[in-house]
Amino acid sequence: MEKAEIFALVKEIIEEHTTLREGTVIERSSCLEDDLHIDSMERLVVVMEIEKELGIQLHDDHVYKKTTIQELVDGIYAAVN
Repeated sequence: MEKAEIFALVKEIIEEHTTLREGTVIERSSCLEDDLHIDSMERLVVVMEIEKELGIQLHDDHVYKKTTIQELVDGIYAAVN
């Protein structure tokens, strides 16, 4: 799975499972907390959906630390390849 595919999946899951502010644009450089205002519960849901969709388990850092979309994509890429 390529990083572009992972980004598209992450973006889709975030759009479906979080409450984004109107006009929010999800970019690779977006910070889950600071830019997208995703709280810890929403972050957990996003990670669980990614894990379910891809059949993987992500490291706890993806749940608890401030993470950009790109860092999340990189972590997922490492887990699936």
